[in-house]
Amino acid sequence: MKFAASLIIALVLTPRMAVPECTRDQAFNKMMQLNQLSAQLQAQVPTDPRTQPAQTNAAYNNIKEYSEMMAPAGPMLAAGKYNEACKIYDGVARKFGFDINNAIAFSIDQLQKNGARKAPGDCDISELARRNIQLATDFQRAYDAGKFTYERQRQFSKDSEKINMLETADPGAACRELEQLRKKYGL
Repeated sequence: MKFAASLIIALVLTPRMAVPECTRDQAFNKMMQLNQLSAQLQAQVPTDPRTQPAQTNAAYNNIKEYSEMMAPAGPMLAAGKYNEACKIYDGVARKFGFDINNAIAFSIDQLQKNGARKAPGDCDISELARRNIQLATDFQRAYDAGKFTYERQRQFSKDSEKINMLETADPGAACRELEQLRKKYGL
């Protein structure tokens, strides 16, 4: 009986280890799933914005809001603050009515199995996400300030497609492309 009482006291008095609500892999997976939302938002931009200015403005405002909401998540991932990153990702999904659990995306496990690991001097998927969000935010601010025309914005979107194609296959190459894009646009 003494043993059982001692065990109960030990369990009550022993500090509990915090169990993370969201693991590193879960955070990365949510980030990858939200790339699908980003593509959906970009696809809502009309082909000819001059004929549909209201739709164009609404689409750009959604893209801008998405980018601004996602921006803090990259540094959270890099700092290992996975719970905070997941809260951001869940908030973005809720805001845009996106079912993050049914999104089709490579998981971090699949990417690692396929060799998409950080190479010396390169960046990994979390760094790519941070840089990509920062570039999109910087471009949007410059566009809003009148630095770029609509045609230049369309070209930026087209130039960004290569990064999106590379992000899961070769994050390091995608980061290098992203930096070239940053230089090209003076961001």
